[in-house]
Amino acid sequence: MWKTPIYEFKPKHGFKTLSYSSIKIDVTHSAPKMVNPGGQLVSIFKKIIERKNPATTTILDLGAARLRNSKFFVEKKFQVYAAEFEELFKKGSKTEERLLELKGYKNFHPLIFPEDIYAFNQNFFDFILLLNVPTVMPIPVERICLLLIIRRLLKSNGSFIWYSDPMIRVGKNNYANRYVRKFFDGYLPGSKKKATETFYVELHENEIETMIESCGFKIDFEYSNELKKLSYTNIVYRSKPKDRIVFSRALNLDDMIKQGTVPKNGHYFSTEFKSTLELLAEGLKSTKEGRPDAYRFQDIIGNTLRYIFKRQLTDMKIETHAEGIRVDVTFRRKNKKGFFKDLEDIYKIPCPYIFIECKNYSEDPGNEEFDQLDSRLKNRTGLFGLLVVRKIQDKAKCLGHCIRRNRDSDNQKKVIMVLEDTDIFELIEAKIKYPNEITEFLHKKLKKILL
Repeated sequence: MWKTPIYEFKPKHGFKTLSYSSIKIDVTHSAPKMVNPGGQLVSIFKKIIERKNPATTTILDLGAARLRNSKFFVEKKFQVYAAEFEELFKKGSKTEERLLELKGYKNFHPLIFPEDIYAFNQNFFDFILLLNVPTVMPIPVERICLLLIIRRLLKSNGSFIWYSDPMIRVGKNNYANRYVRKFFDGYLPGSKKKATETFYVELHENEIETMIESCGFKIDFEYSNELKKLSYTNIVYRSKPKDRIVFSRALNLDDMIKQGTVPKNGHYFSTEFKSTLELLAEGLKSTKEGRPDAYRFQDIIGNTLRYIFKRQLTDMKIETHAEGIRVDVTFRRKNKKGFFKDLEDIYKIPCPYIFIECKNYSEDPGNEEFDQLDSRLKNRTGLFGLLVVRKIQDKAKCLGHCIRRNRDSDNQKKVIMVLEDTDIFELIEAKIKYPNEITEFLHKKLKKILL
């Protein structure tokens, strides 16, 4: 992983829409040509360094490109570390001149990516800048790994800035589609194949927020909105390392980051391109039933549901307590169109929060498992819960549990829905291929309980 800035893909990796024998993507070609940051970036930079002491504040410019942003902070006397592929530092006379210029400052420290970053101690930086970096990375899991590295490098009270330019021309209208080629989840600019390509993926805000939160960060939305006002149409987030990291355990990414490669054994996958949901599906398939993998199963289910319902659910918590009772996974419901809004609007089932219990064993759930989730469902916090298990042998008996819980509850409002592995895989496939079918899938399950 990241041993070179050049990625070579062959048809076996899955780009079926292009009739090429191979494609080479050089991520250093995406580096902006400008020698200084634009006015919008300068406004954001001034905002984030307000009341910060340069002498005691360390900043990492991760993916520093041609050092245009590093120079701004160096001249403000901050301790600046700039990490980039060595190939880019040597690319072009202007970049070499800028590097030589900044080396004249005692508060500037160039780093070669990734080896110097791997060698850094944990909790070192006060600020990390991630400006237009994940959106030019062609392999989704590497975007996640980069965020996990940032999480490790930040001080406990530090923060990182995500900034990306949404390329509105790409994928949004017919004019753009004549000049780009679809490639995996992004685009190759231009209509003809080149010796080395550049890549861009337009990540929408829901996707970015889900990815950041899955890596153990808490987004400061109020502050982020202030930064967005300064950036006009660009996407900006400030996040702090607050929540527990659930992604690394769900997908065994710690080994991948430590080794710099994808593990050949254990729970993981090949280096072929896969979306985050496909990776989670593979993780679920490789998770063994039983207590040893119980927490991994819980993390995979939490992250999978977070990605599937990212427009409807937010604020995922793992292993929290609701009114003194432990809950495996909880979500807060957004007031957005979809199944969970229908629960309130159509069926009058209160669900400000969604409670989920995960059971990683082979036996069918019985009274004890239903009682456990039932006890978490209250009028004030929510009357809908999901019981996620590996496999149901006696489906009629399991449905009978769900029906009885609903019939016995006050005003028949309490609902426990059971999902097994096959349901999770079906939801993942629907999210990737037929997202409009997700709501109908859940409505059918709900109908069996209510009618």
